[in-house]
Amino acid sequence: MSQLESLPTAASDLAAEPDDRREANAWPTIRVLFAIRNAILLLALVVWLASWLIDFAVVKLNLSPSQIRSWAGYGSAGLVFGLQPLLLAYAERYREETYEPLFSVKNALLRFREAYDGLLAESKFARIGAYVVKGSPFSTQAELFLGCQRMVIAEFLSLGRKKAIELISITESGRVVVTISAAGVPGERLEQFFPHVVCTTHVGTEFKKLLAWHLRRTAEIAEQSDSVIAELGDDDVVDVMRYYNRAYYDARVYSGKAKDPVGPMTYGRFRFPLGMVKSARS
Repeated sequence: MSQLESLPTAASDLAAEPDDRREANAWPTIRVLFAIRNAILLLALVVWLASWLIDFAVVKLNLSPSQIRSWAGYGSAGLVFGLQPLLLAYAERYREETYEPLFSVKNALLRFREAYDGLLAESKFARIGAYVVKGSPFSTQAELFLGCQRMVIAEFLSLGRKKAIELISITESGRVVVTISAAGVPGERLEQFFPHVVCTTHVGTEFKKLLAWHLRRTAEIAEQSDSVIAELGDDDVVDVMRYYNRAYYDARVYSGKAKDPVGPMTYGRFRFPLGMVKSARS
C-alpha cells in the first residue's frame, strides 16, 4: 500500500492538487542587472581617476576635477540605488532548481572536498556526482555524496567564492533536516525550525562534529514527526535536493522573508510537502 492511500483527508486533497511547476533557468535577468550595476561602479571609478589626469576635460566642459568626481559619484550612486529594489525583487522570486551533471568542478571546490575524502570513506559515503545548479542567482557547483545507511546526503557546495558543507536528510513524512557549515566564530550555532524544514548552521567545518550533530538531530526530528528517516537510492538524491530547495523557500515565505508562496510539487518518489509517496519498488 502506498503512503497516499493512508493519508488523512486534508493531505489526500493536497496530494490531488496539480503540481506547482516553476521556471528553471540560470537567472539571466538578475545576472544582467548585477553586470550593469558592476559596470556602473567600474565606469564611475574610471571617470574619477581620469578626472585627475585629463586636463582637456576640465577646459572642454568648464568643470573642475572635483565637480567631475562629484557628478560621477552621485550619478553612479543614483543608478546603483535605483537598480537595488529591482535586484531584490528578482532575487526573492522562487525558481525551480535543476542539477546538470558536470565532468569536472572548479579547482577550489575540488581542493575543498578532497580535504574530507578520508572522513567520507570512513562514514561510507559514496559519490553520486558533480553538478552545476541552475536556478540559483549566483554561479553554483556542487558535489553530492550519499552515506550513513543511505540516509544522509553530503553536499560540498561552491556558491561564488564561498564554500560550504551541507548534510541533508528527509523523513518519510516530508520534513527536511539540514546541517550547514559556515564561517565565523567557532562554537556558534543557529537553528531555524519550520513546518517542512529544520536548518542548523554550525560555525566551522569539522565534518565529524557536523555529522554527529546531524544524525542526532535527524533522529529527534523523525521521532517528533512520528515518522522515520527515508532511505534513499542514488536516483533519489537530486530529487531530495530539489525538494529541499522548495521547502527552504517555503520556510522563507513562512517567516516573512519572501513573498512568493509555493504549492505542491512532485520530485520522483517525493511530493512536497507530503514526503515519500512511493516505495522504492513502485
